[in-house]
Amino acid sequence: MTSIATGLAQALPKPRHSSEHEEQRAQQRGPRIVSANQIDETQIVLRAHGPPPYLNRAGWRPRAPEDFGDGGAFPEIPVVQYPWGKNDAASKSNALVVQVDAEGKVDYSAIARQGHSSDRIIHASFKDLIPLRQRAEAGDLDLSRPSQEEVAATAERTKNALAALVSGAVAAQKPKNVNVGGRRDPTFVKYTPSAQMGDNSKSRIGS
Repeated sequence: MTSIATGLAQALPKPRHSSEHEEQRAQQRGPRIVSANQIDETQIVLRAHGPPPYLNRAGWRPRAPEDFGDGGAFPEIPVVQYPWGKNDAASKSNALVVQVDAEGKVDYSAIARQGHSSDRIIHASFKDLIPLRQRAEAGDLDLSRPSQEEVAATAERTKNALAALVSGAVAAQKPKNVNVGGRRDPTFVKYTPSAQMGDNSKSRIGS
């Protein structure tokens, strides 16, 4: 057997490629699933984004925005889905932004104003406890009784404002498509029946 193998090796030409190179090529061909410690710096790792193919979605659930790709939700998957970042409830927060006043100090009054409307008066500083007449920036306060002219002018402005509110509310309750004006004049319509079924009636005038 040894002589036959030696004779074949001498008679045949030398191979161009060895089997070692073929084994390395076979191992590197196609994608492989390896662990994290088996990846070296020379290998390229491709991470797939987006949904799997249409017939391979059994057991798959979209969770991240990348799972939706560039489209909408998947109606064949019975789970709650928020494509394009439509989950506004998850993005809302009650955190407050730190604000400073004119002197550079942190304004903590935003904590007291949270949850209230902007037109509500909220006393959140120590100077709000000082009476108005005792404040340094208040100046001279005029506490005298107003004159009759000022009382009449204030009453007239209040009356006009209330009248405008009442007239607007009454106008909103009136129907818009119904004419509530004076009595309309009667209108006359001439009706001529068609000659069908032997009916030879003449034309009529109705109001």
